[in-house]
Amino acid sequence: MNNINYLAGLNQFVKLHGIAQGIKQSQLNDILQKINRIEGDGSGSWVGEFSQVGDNYYQQKKYDKAMCFYNLARFACFNQANNINITKKSIIAFNLWNIKNGYFFIRDEYVFEEKSIPFYFHKSKNQESPLLIVIGGIVSTKEQWSNILNIARKLDITTAVLEMPGVGENATIYNECSFKLFAQVIIKMNNYANINQIHIIGLSFGGNLAIRYALKDNRVKSIFTVGAPILYFYHNYYFSKVPDLTKKILSHLCLVDDGSVFDAIKQNGISNNELKLLNIPVNYVFSLQDEIIPCEEKSLLIKFIKKLNLYEFDDVHGSPHHMLEIKMILIRYILSLSNRKKLLNYLLGKFLTILNFRNKFKSGERV
Repeated sequence: MNNINYLAGLNQFVKLHGIAQGIKQSQLNDILQKINRIEGDGSGSWVGEFSQVGDNYYQQKKYDKAMCFYNLARFACFNQANNINITKKSIIAFNLWNIKNGYFFIRDEYVFEEKSIPFYFHKSKNQESPLLIVIGGIVSTKEQWSNILNIARKLDITTAVLEMPGVGENATIYNECSFKLFAQVIIKMNNYANINQIHIIGLSFGGNLAIRYALKDNRVKSIFTVGAPILYFYHNYYFSKVPDLTKKILSHLCLVDDGSVFDAIKQNGISNNELKLLNIPVNYVFSLQDEIIPCEEKSLLIKFIKKLNLYEFDDVHGSPHHMLEIKMILIRYILSLSNRKKLLNYLLGKFLTILNFRNKFKSGERV
C-alpha cells in the first residue's frame, strides 16, 4: 500500500475513533490538515502532530484528553519504536488521570499464551455484581475505553477493560484461539464479581471474539457489539474488498506479511449453525454503509440469532455520525446490568425513541 493511500485511509479511520472519544471533528480536521506524511515524528508527520496536541493537554494536566490524542498518534506506526513510546505516554496519562479521580481503577495482569497481559478493572462494592468485560477492536487500547469504565464505576458494576491481541500492551498474536483470553480474565476476576453472570461489550473485531467465546461458556449472559465481523467478512470474495488499511493492521496483529493475512484470519468466521446456538441477547449496532463489514452480514444476524436487538444507522463503519445515539444505547445496555437507576433507564428509552423519530423525519421516512 503506498503512502498516499495509507494516509487517506488513516484520515477516515481516525475520525471514527476520535469522535468516539469525544473529540470534535473540527479539531480533528485542523490536525489532519497539518499532516503530509506518515514517516517520522516531527512537524507535519502523523505521529508528530497528534503527539504534540497530546503533550499540550498533558502539560495542562488534562490527562484524559492527552490519552485520546496519544492513542490517535499510534495509528500510523504499528511497527515502529514510536508506537512503544506513545503507548507508554498514554499509560502514564491514564495513571495520572486515575490518581486525579480517586484511583478507582486497578491495574492487574492475566496470563495468556505464556505472556503476562495488563488490564484495568473496577471492583464493585457488591461482590455479587455481574462481571462486565470490555474489549475494543484492532487498534483500540484499553485506555481508550476509560469513559465506559467510568460509567460502570458510577453504576457500581465490576468491570474489566482489555485489549485485542497485538494491540497496546497485549503482546500475543491474533489467531483463531485468541477468544480464549476471556477465560483467563474471568479467573482473575473470580474474587470480585459473580462470574456466573458475565456480559461483554466487544467492539468491532472484539465483538467477534466475544461471540465466539460465548459459544463456549454459558456463563456469558449478553453481548453488546458495534460492527463485528461474523461470517461473510471471512470469505475471500468479500475480504478482497476490505480497505487496505484494515488488511495492513490485521497483518501486524497476526505477525504475517500482507499477502498472507487472509489465510491467518479466515478461521475466525462464525457459522450459521453456531449463530443458532446463541441463546443470549446480542445487541448489534449495524452500519448500512460499512466499508469493512459486508452488508450481507445483517441477514445472518436476523435469520439465525434468536435474541437479537439490532440497531441500524445509515453510516460507515462504527457509525461515527451517530455517536450520540450509540452512546445512549450503550449506556442503556450498561444500566440494564444494574438493579439501580431504573427511572434513568426508562428516560433513556424515551430519549432513544425521540432520536429515532428525529432521524426518520430528517431522512424523509414515514413516521
